[in-house]
Amino acid sequence: MIPQVQCRQCRNMNRPESRFCDQCGHFLPSDADRQHESLKSERKHVVVLFSDICHYREIIRRVDPEDIREVTRHLFQESVNIIERYGGYIDRMLWDGLMAVFGMPCTHEDDVVRAIRAALDIRRMAERLGRAEAGCIGEPLSMRSGIAYGLVVTGVTQKESGRPGLTGDTVNLAARLRDLASPGEVLAESGTFSSAAGFFRFEALPAVAVKGREAPIAVFRVADAVVRPEKVRRVHGLKTRLIARGRELKQMRDAALRLHRQAGTVLTICGDAGTGKSRLIAEFKASTRRSRICWLDGYAYTYTRAVPYYPFIDMLNRFFDIDEADGDTVILQKLHAGLGRWVADGDTVASYLAGFYTPSSLETVVSDQEVFKSRLQQAVTCLLSVLSRKAPTIVCLEDLHWADPSSLSLIRCILREPGLPLMFVISYRSSLNFAHGENGERVSHAWEHIHLRDLDVAASRAMAQSLIGTRAIPEALDHYLTSRVAGNPFFIEEVINALIDAGRLKRIGNRWHFEDMVAIPDLSSTINSIIHSRLDRLGRNAKAILQEAAVIGRVFHLTLLRRITDFPEVLTACLDQLAGQGLIRRQADPHEPVYRFNYGIVQEVVYNGILKKERRTIYEKIARVLESDGRP
Repeated sequence: MIPQVQCRQCRNMNRPESRFCDQCGHFLPSDADRQHESLKSERKHVVVLFSDICHYREIIRRVDPEDIREVTRHLFQESVNIIERYGGYIDRMLWDGLMAVFGMPCTHEDDVVRAIRAALDIRRMAERLGRAEAGCIGEPLSMRSGIAYGLVVTGVTQKESGRPGLTGDTVNLAARLRDLASPGEVLAESGTFSSAAGFFRFEALPAVAVKGREAPIAVFRVADAVVRPEKVRRVHGLKTRLIARGRELKQMRDAALRLHRQAGTVLTICGDAGTGKSRLIAEFKASTRRSRICWLDGYAYTYTRAVPYYPFIDMLNRFFDIDEADGDTVILQKLHAGLGRWVADGDTVASYLAGFYTPSSLETVVSDQEVFKSRLQQAVTCLLSVLSRKAPTIVCLEDLHWADPSSLSLIRCILREPGLPLMFVISYRSSLNFAHGENGERVSHAWEHIHLRDLDVAASRAMAQSLIGTRAIPEALDHYLTSRVAGNPFFIEEVINALIDAGRLKRIGNRWHFEDMVAIPDLSSTINSIIHSRLDRLGRNAKAILQEAAVIGRVFHLTLLRRITDFPEVLTACLDQLAGQGLIRRQADPHEPVYRFNYGIVQEVVYNGILKKERRTIYEKIARVLESDGRP
C-alpha cells in the first residue's frame, strides 16, 4: 500500500508526491520537513527569507477565488521547488507568501548566497507566471522579499506541546524588510550584504528605524547576480598583503615560465578552509597580467554540488560570455561564434560542449553513456589544445571539494591526456583526495603539489600588522588573535574587519585601541557559517560530545569529559573523529589525556550554539564531579 500524507489543516489524505493538499490547498510537509521536526532545538545563526505577493489584497477583491487559488497554487509550488533546490527549509506558508530558512537543520557556508539566489529566482518565476496569467489577474504579478541573517532558536511549531517554531529577532527583521520592499525588490540587511558582496551587486538605501532596535538599520537592495563572482572573500574593508606564501608563489611563477617554453604542469593546491588558497591564486594571477597568457577559470560552489559538470559550465560561461538566463539556442549560438574563429570543425565541437548544459541534446546523438563522456572530453580537450597553440594557457579550477563526481572524473581524464602544453591550477580542501586516482596513480606525470597550512605566530602577527597598517598592534589584540584565532589567515582577516565594523577596534590618532571581551560569533556571519557547516556534518553523538567539551573549556581533560558525557560508549571514537577533522587535538600530558580546541573561536561558536538550559545542565554535571573529587 502506497503511504499517503495527511494534511494538518483539513486531515485530507494526499498522494505522497503532493506538496499542497488536494482538498484545501494547504502546504504539505515533505519527508525532509518531517525529519526536521525530530531534530532538537539549538541556538544558531541562520538566514531567514520572507517572500509574498505584492498587492494581494487588491487582487483577491477583483479576481474569482477559484482563479486566484489556481494561480497561487502554481506560484507557491514553484517557489517551494526553488527554495528546496538551494537547500532551504520551508518554515511556514502564509496566506499570501512564505517564510524559508537557510542553515536549518544543516548549515552551508554560502547560505546567504543561496537565499538571495532563491529570492531572485522566485522574482523571475513570478514575473514569468504573471505574464502568462495577466488576463486572469488583471495586473502584473510580482513578489517582494526580505532577507536577514542572525541568531535564532531553531525548532518546528508543535501545537500539541505548545512549542513555537523558529524564534528570534532575525525573523522579525526579515519580515520588516519584506514589508519595506517594493514590487520585485529583494532587500537585505548589513550582515547579509557583508557575506554576499562578492556574488551580487547591491544598492545602499537610506537606513530605516525598526521597532525594538535602538539605531536605524542599514538596508541594501539586491540589484542582480555578479557574472563572475569574487572568490577572495574579503571584497570590502581592510585587506592584507600576502604573508608567508612567497615560496609557494615562486613555485607557481616558475611553472608559468615553463609554460612559455611549451612545458605543461598540473599544480594542485590543497589546504583547510581559510588557509588562503583563493588568495594565493589571485596573487599569482595578478602577477601574470603583463604576460601573454590566456586564463580559463571555473569554480565549484556548495549549491552546485548536484549539478553535473558545473565547473566546466562555469568555465564556459566565463570564457564565452554565457549568461545564466540564456536559453539553449543562445548558448549554442555563443559557442558556435566563439569556436568558429579557431576550430575548423567548430559546429561539432560546439554541439558537444552544449551537452554540458543540456545533456539530452548530446544523448540523442550518442546513446551510450561512456561515449557521451568521451565526446565531452574530446570537446574540452580540443578547445584547450587550440587555445594552447594560440597563447600560453592556464586552466584554473577552484574548490573542487564541492564538485560532483562526474566533474572530478572528467578532470582526471583530461589531465591524463598526453602532449597538452597547459598549466592547470586546481584547488581543493584536505577532505578531497584528488591528487591520486582510485588505484593510487598520480594525477599527472607533470604534477606538483602545494599544501597550505596555518601561519605560525610570527606570520600571524605580521598579517595583523599588515591589515591595520602598523607595526605596533595593541597587546590585548595580539593576545586575542593568538589565543582564539591561531594562524588561520581567513579568520585573522575576518575577525579584524568584524572588530572594526563593530567599533571594538578603533584608531584614535596614531594608535589602535582594542576593547576585549567581545564574542566574535555575534559579529561575523562568514565565520559562523564556515564553522557551523563543519559542525553540522558531524554525527549527532560527535556534535553533542563537542558541545559538552566546549562547556568545560578550550582545554578539557578526558577523565572529566568521560564522567559527564551522555555518550560514554562512543566517546573515544568521536574524539578520534573530531581530531581527524581538525577541530580538536590531543596535548602532551604525562598524567592523563588532555585535549584542546584547535581554535578558540571554534569553541566559542560551539558553546554559543547550545541552549542556555542545556548549558546549565552540563555545568551542573561538571560541578557535581568536581565536588565529589573534593575540588573547590
